[in-house]
Amino acid sequence: MKFVAHRCVGEDCFPEAAPEAECVEEIRKWSEPKDWDPEPDASLRVATAQPIAGDTFKIPTGWNMELDLAETPIFDTIEINGCLHFKGGSDVTEIHLRAKKILIRGGELYIGTKAKPYENNAKITLHGDRNEPTIAIEDQGIEAGSKIIANIGRLNMFGTPRSFKMTRLTAPANIGDTKVTVEKANVDLVEGDRIAFPPTDAAYDHYDTKTVVSYDSSSGEITLDSPLTWYHFGAAESTDGKYNGVDIRGEVLSLSRNIKIIGEEIDDWGAQILTADIIELDGTFREGRTHLDSVEIQYGGQKDTRSAAIRFEGAITHS
Repeated sequence: MKFVAHRCVGEDCFPEAAPEAECVEEIRKWSEPKDWDPEPDASLRVATAQPIAGDTFKIPTGWNMELDLAETPIFDTIEINGCLHFKGGSDVTEIHLRAKKILIRGGELYIGTKAKPYENNAKITLHGDRNEPTIAIEDQGIEAGSKIIANIGRLNMFGTPRSFKMTRLTAPANIGDTKVTVEKANVDLVEGDRIAFPPTDAAYDHYDTKTVVSYDSSSGEITLDSPLTWYHFGAAESTDGKYNGVDIRGEVLSLSRNIKIIGEEIDDWGAQILTADIIELDGTFREGRTHLDSVEIQYGGQKDTRSAAIRFEGAITHS
């Protein structure tokens, strides 16, 4: 899929940006066939009902579409020119959007707001392998790629903050252990949370990533879903008095957030989020702005490329 733009030269490199997308008050429900435009677009399908698996379609300018499905089929490409947001509320458990490519062009994709973070569970799974067709921003020198959220509009995601970000082992964790003990302060682990154990030796790849089966807040004991592959040093007291103020006990890191962006696990080809600024051929200047807070990324980055899980390319006016 090609998206045509051009390079700017001289004093006109930074014309006035296109107006930010405004989410109109009228909300269209994804699950309602009547809320989809009945007129098909000549080049990019606008569904006459809920989009179906494999579709390439768009959210047109002026729409405020609410995704209210527990799980969508796998779409090919979604182009967002209006607003797309995830439904919340007490009747929602999880909303799951699945696609190969998402292009936020003149619109906004948002989940929660800074003032009101999203309280339910939200997932975006990006599918495909290295042989999938890509999004290319032609003449701009940006190969956006595949398995991607390409943002030249607005991407805003605000998940529920977690009090637990990092704690330390209070006893050694040995190879094969399925239980570890940690310092208890500000630990809010629950079943299903993912945690990481960075290396405590000189080998950079001696890390473990595990899922929590249970956590005992009275003892600080965590039960893991599978045995540890590596040894991780721990001790009841900090070592800062012995090592010039450095606590060398193994860290235990919180990875789980209620908003997740997940790459389908295929051949070291993970998901990516690209933010860029471009000038379209008609002179429209588009600024990509991305705000992610309390968002978890699983299986991101693409092997042997510059495509990291999160990258900014040509995004020189904002971040």
